[in-house]
Amino acid sequence: WDRAMMALRLVSYDPGGLGGILLQSRNGPVRDAFVKQIPQATRLHPALAHDALTGGIAATASLAAGTIVRHAGLLASGGTMILPMAERTPALMASSLARALDQDGDLCIVALDEHLEEEEPPPLTLTDRLAFHVSLDGMGIRDIGDSEMKQGAAAMPPQPVMATAEHMSDLTALA
Repeated sequence: WDRAMMALRLVSYDPGGLGGILLQSRNGPVRDAFVKQIPQATRLHPALAHDALTGGIAATASLAAGTIVRHAGLLASGGTMILPMAERTPALMASSLARALDQDGDLCIVALDEHLEEEEPPPLTLTDRLAFHVSLDGMGIRDIGDSEMKQGAAAMPPQPVMATAEHMSDLTALA
């Protein structure tokens, strides 16, 4: 849990430079507590239409205006995006997210990986660009503190990152 929180804190300091987090965890209270720590995030779905993600022509507005009207996709807003069921992400979506991570300075993706051992993991096109790969599998609600359950990162004042030799070893293992 502490490693996951450290990764989240570091990504909040430099989202564009670190890209995000791949969180391996089944759906449950521990993962919910982790996601609760992420302030102001946009949730994506693996089945999201490509033009809703990247932008495109607004057909209804174009017909009404008599000229081509374009709409911005969700990626245009930047910020933090949570991708549940990351293992089900289609190749086109993964490549669009990867391209946005390569180009955008403030985009951060938290990919929630729920795959079982016999299933395919999330696409490498995307996960290679996420600095931290963290697993919460096997953790129970008792393994995390009450304060994390009750308040999100938005309510916590920013704190300096203090890195001991053990933390640096943990960061190296995460990266």
